[in-house]
Amino acid sequence: MRKALYYLIAFDEGVEISLTVRDGERAAFLKSKECEKVYPQLEAGTRYSEGYALRFEIESTEQCKSVVQFISELMKVRPIAVTLTEKQRLKANGRESKSTS
Repeated sequence: MRKALYYLIAFDEGVEISLTVRDGERAAFLKSKECEKVYPQLEAGTRYSEGYALRFEIESTEQCKSVVQFISELMKVRPIAVTLTEKQRLKANGRESKSTS
């Protein structure tokens, strides 16, 4: 019922984080002083129908800090909770009772 916020790929030299941001999110982050260090990735992101695909190569502590800050800000603006109907909730928990007619 939920979608991944980002994908983390490990390499010998570091890690790469791949994610997609929506048009409005990208515009807001490009105005945010807190996200200045990731402007190059925001500006270079590939445009798709779902938004902009971004990739962050992390090989140092400083790069990691700026990406962590960016993801933290993204989590604040992106809705996390998914409203489930009672039937979906029961099915997800494996407790859906079989109806008898």
